[in-house]
Amino acid sequence: MFKKDFLALLNRCKNQYGFPDDFIVGSGNPASDVLLVGREPSNDALLTNTLGHYLDAAQGLVKDSWTHIKREEYNSSTKQGPSHWRSGKALWAQYQKLCDIIYPEFKKDRREIIDFEEHVFCSEMNGSPSPRTGKANTEFLAIRKELFFTDPFFDRFPVIVLACGDYIHNTSPNPEEREIDRIFHVSFFEEKRYGNRNAFWLHYNEDRTRLVIHTRNLCSDVSKGLIEGIGEEVHQFLHR
Repeated sequence: MFKKDFLALLNRCKNQYGFPDDFIVGSGNPASDVLLVGREPSNDALLTNTLGHYLDAAQGLVKDSWTHIKREEYNSSTKQGPSHWRSGKALWAQYQKLCDIIYPEFKKDRREIIDFEEHVFCSEMNGSPSPRTGKANTEFLAIRKELFFTDPFFDRFPVIVLACGDYIHNTSPNPEEREIDRIFHVSFFEEKRYGNRNAFWLHYNEDRTRLVIHTRNLCSDVSKGLIEGIGEEVHQFLHR
């Protein structure tokens, strides 16, 4: 069953923020140490990602998703299967590769099972489903940044990977306009680059108990070096 801090988030989303039942909360393990934030869900976003589903699960009306869905369906219910895993083009495949570097003790034969959602919680900076970012509705992007991700629940994650590119900004000299610093209570530390369009930026809080990494969306032509670099940074931080 969900922990109290996640239940409190759900209640605030419904009763304080007024989010609708189809509001995208995320998927995976909300009690984990790592939060992965993408750009937006694709058109086939699972209903189990929504506020309404989690509220029903909290009441025992439906099964909560991450403890019952182990992601074998990526191999069993699609024609792409293991060959798609090897190509690495799907976002879920990149997330799995990243998690295998962060948690090498849980690494398995990925032709058999995809289980990254047991070890991380995944959400989206923009909650409007779209097959392509260029066609995405970003009308409510600011609301998610200013209400959802500033919620106290997200303070519990020691590691946050913002794989959402320019959906969040941290370049202004004005502290109030540096969204990553302000929303996640961190400061920029260092840039690491892996060729053209493959870089990430490290941020820490004052006592170095939180790591926030900002990078591009982790799909399509993302480099192997970028995935490995992010994974190693997170692994070393969690095992320091």
